[in-house]
Amino acid sequence: MDARATQQTAQGLSQAVRKDFFDRYNGVVVKETVAFGHPTTQRMFRRTFTVAAKNFHFAAVVAPMLLREREDKLAEVERFLHDNLAKARKGFEAELEQVRAIARDAGISEVGSFSKPSPQEVRLVTPSSNDHLKLFKLADELLLYLDALWIRGEIAGTQRDKGAAQVKRRLRNVALAGRNMYVALCRELRKRKPEVAPAAVAATTGAAAEAQPEELVDIEPAAQPAETEALETA
Repeated sequence: MDARATQQTAQGLSQAVRKDFFDRYNGVVVKETVAFGHPTTQRMFRRTFTVAAKNFHFAAVVAPMLLREREDKLAEVERFLHDNLAKARKGFEAELEQVRAIARDAGISEVGSFSKPSPQEVRLVTPSSNDHLKLFKLADELLLYLDALWIRGEIAGTQRDKGAAQVKRRLRNVALAGRNMYVALCRELRKRKPEVAPAAVAATTGAAAEAQPEELVDIEPAAQPAETEALETA
């Protein structure tokens, strides 16, 4: 599949999941308006946030109702997701502190601004989605610093490019971790409650569940698998 076709597939998948998930969702929604300014953040958010929100909701709400007898598996999933979100947050915070220090040392008080921020309403239905949204805010701020410091001549283009690539990897890894978690829970359902598992597995997006890891795997940037075209090309 060429790059253009892959991009169209990713966009179509994200739109379909977003529409399907929120059309079916019946519960409390916390709405927040955000305005991401960097094209990378905008693109990554558009393609991955709602897919991840669906997976997070399944793990936090649906799976505990269907797998009450597997408290160990549910606890494992909760730790796995918490650890991945925390790892990403700590990474962004550490990198933000580095670029802020560069700006302070250079006497820069107003680093820059985005020319075309994109306001949009976000619907949050789990604590994990709220934490995920915070990651995108950190990513947007970090990308602003990287580009502005490069424009001002405070960092090299290679440093900016390396930082931007790390931002993309970190955001993608969280989305892939949600995917991995979702598939692991579907496998558990298929073992214990096959009468309800097919619907859960059928809802999986991207590659078939059979092609996914059987266990939860911590996805490190250096060993990131290509789990779905939609997320891999984000």
